[in-house]
Amino acid sequence: MAWLESLDPVRVRNPLALVRWNFDKSYLLQLREAGFNVPETKLVDPKDHNAIRAIMRQHGWHRAVRKPLSGQSGHFVDVLDLAKYDQWPASIMPTEKAVLQPFQSDVARFGETLIYFFRGEFAYAVQRLPNPGEGPDRVAVLISDEVINQASKILAFVDQVPLYARVDGVIRENRFMLMELELIEPSFAFEAAPDKAADFVHAIEEELRQLSED
Repeated sequence: MAWLESLDPVRVRNPLALVRWNFDKSYLLQLREAGFNVPETKLVDPKDHNAIRAIMRQHGWHRAVRKPLSGQSGHFVDVLDLAKYDQWPASIMPTEKAVLQPFQSDVARFGETLIYFFRGEFAYAVQRLPNPGEGPDRVAVLISDEVINQASKILAFVDQVPLYARVDGVIRENRFMLMELELIEPSFAFEAAPDKAADFVHAIEEELRQLSED
């Protein structure tokens, strides 16, 4: 964040204020409170296993995911099994607070759907597969207009339209559950949708064209 703050704002195409907001996963609480379909989310001390166990018992969560308040690529993320409390690993995550959510079992089986937007407009969708083995870990998929509309409303919640965005979640019977909103250099999975790389270039060109006109 200090490095981003040192740059000329014109070099950061997703607004810096938006990046700063997205850097802290407590934004999930804001989105849930705003009425979006987000898993129950708690902020916890990652080292306080007694408090985490109490929350899991209170909400009836047999398994929960503990992730750092700021992080990427699954680093420092743990799945905690209530029945195996004595085996929980000590947290070594670098953030003082952590996000705690109920474990979504279908994510482990089917993966997540990644929905991409360029300049606020839907661009394409990719399925991120769990444990792909020898095959691809991301494949292009078609999603319904209803799911696109739900993801668009989530993105419209932010103060400024980003140049690019990835809305990650789970689709259940045409209802989208948000897992994370990625506004800081997400993987674009162009290996699964190579023709979309040119669309992203055009979005950047249009953004810069409007900037020069302003």
